[in-house]
Amino acid sequence: MLSSELISSIIPTPNLSDINAGELENDISIIINWIKLFPQPIAEPTLRVKSAVKSVLKDESSQFQFTKLLNNSINENFQLEGFHMDGMNICPDELQGADLATVISRVINTKRFYDNLLISLNLNLSTSCLNLYKKNINKNFKLLIGEEVFLAKIYTYFDENFLRLNSFHDFNIILMLQFFEAIEMKNELNQILINILIKKIKFYINENFKLAWSVPILHTLNNFIEHQIYSNIDFVLKSLHLSIDMNDLIKIGYNELISLRINEIYSIIIDYPKSEISLVELNRCLNFQNSDNFDPNIEFYQRNKLVENFSDNVNKNLLNAGINTINLIKTYIKIIKSFLILDPKGVLLDKVIRPVRKYLKTRDDIINKLVLGLLNKEPELVELSRELQNTEKSFKLFKNFDELNDLNWVPDPIDALPDFKKFKINDIIQSLISIFDSKEIFIVEFTKLFGNKMINSEEDLSVILKMINLLKLRFGKNEFFNLDIMVKDFINSRSNRGMVDSTNLNCLILSHLYWSDIIETPSFTLHPSLLLTFQAYNEMYKRENFNRFLKIIPNFGTVKLSLEGKSYNVPLDKASVILMFHDNNEPVSVASISETLNMSEYFTNKILEFWVSEGILLKITPQLYASNE
Repeated sequence: MLSSELISSIIPTPNLSDINAGELENDISIIINWIKLFPQPIAEPTLRVKSAVKSVLKDESSQFQFTKLLNNSINENFQLEGFHMDGMNICPDELQGADLATVISRVINTKRFYDNLLISLNLNLSTSCLNLYKKNINKNFKLLIGEEVFLAKIYTYFDENFLRLNSFHDFNIILMLQFFEAIEMKNELNQILINILIKKIKFYINENFKLAWSVPILHTLNNFIEHQIYSNIDFVLKSLHLSIDMNDLIKIGYNELISLRINEIYSIIIDYPKSEISLVELNRCLNFQNSDNFDPNIEFYQRNKLVENFSDNVNKNLLNAGINTINLIKTYIKIIKSFLILDPKGVLLDKVIRPVRKYLKTRDDIINKLVLGLLNKEPELVELSRELQNTEKSFKLFKNFDELNDLNWVPDPIDALPDFKKFKINDIIQSLISIFDSKEIFIVEFTKLFGNKMINSEEDLSVILKMINLLKLRFGKNEFFNLDIMVKDFINSRSNRGMVDSTNLNCLILSHLYWSDIIETPSFTLHPSLLLTFQAYNEMYKRENFNRFLKIIPNFGTVKLSLEGKSYNVPLDKASVILMFHDNNEPVSVASISETLNMSEYFTNKILEFWVSEGILLKITPQLYASNE
């Protein structure tokens, strides 16, 4: 396959030396003879030479051909192993091993020589030909000095002398600026400065802001960039009209701070709310835009990197059996609050929260913990109770949002997942409850919990009613129909107390259909004396309630007893066991109690041990007990 290098080796590029003056016009011969003198010192061209230039190079085409021949001749000079010019040795090996001052001085003088060549001839080349000439000269100088090695030296020098860059009295700095301008390497210098600035800003950020999450830092960072970074390069920027401005440096600083915070993001979230200010400032950094140089790809990369780093840490540190459910819920709440600070639109939150939601759903005790937290029965989840009592929000749990009717609709952000929905996570309780396909499991859990509280008189009814009303705001009024019936039973039972004075009973009358999930199957039979009392109450109730009857639930209720001068308020099972010894001076066996009360011997023994500990009974043998006279 033919290449340009192979063709050049066979057919050399033509230059000024290849032109036969005898075959051309006399004017061309005169120009060629004068130019052939370089790179030796050139005398002032005569009027005849200047006249020949004006005659020959009168149109664009002639100038272009002449410039190409001139460039080829210059290229030959630079390709020599070495040549002398004005007493200087211009040799690649020597220059690449020399110090910066020597290299810069010789390059500037040599560049001046070639510039003077055009001035001496008064060529007045067109702009395109002049640019072609300059581009070729600068290319040769870059090859001559070994551009990569030279720029590395410049980087080291500027880095080590950073505080001197703003000194317009420093000869070395001025000489270097002249050099970069002379051979049109301002872009390379611009990149060197940017790399140095990134290094210094990054060092400052890592030294001063690592793990600093509870205090504002952007003001400090901005002051550092303005007074210790930008002020030191102001002279260089103005001298060469470089493209770095204050916003560029601030964006560099913010990008470096973003990189640091991305690496720390999991710990920052865990430390919330102490770390809230760092999240606010990270949001500012992520959304800082320099309109002249804004690159959406950088923002997209940063957001993706943040999600990726956080998700990796969540999988490694949070989603495992070693973390209890309460801590999982607490972290879930922190994630929601933190990421809504970082990205109020919820796109980042939607991405990081999905695996956590999926894992929470697998926890067997998640429903119970959430319900206890909402009802302020779990101290570590008090945040849920506070959220429940916040009645200022508008809640739409398990309802589809119709975007077609939304007058404020805007398209989803470009980095949103395909099934991202508006307002999917707009508060903590909504997000937690929506983990499950239906809210029915929560309604059942709330019903059981409040039912037990009412039966066991664990909480004042007014407190229970307040909590139910708050839940209705979240779940809907009609969702607690069963619980409303249960509350009504409780209130009606209070009004019926003392209805039958002769029985001395206070009964809680429950609607069987609505309390079935709470009422357990009876585990024993009442003592005959207690059963007779209830039967008498039941007969009177039937007479006053159109033949409706009651069925006792032995597992609930208490009996007031006075034994050996001491008062007791005990469950029906304990009362039934001790009544087996009433007016009975003979020992009673565990087997007979168990058979009479239809109670397991294990359960019977537990109750007997209680009465022994109270000093009411004596344990004769493992199977015999007697009253303590």
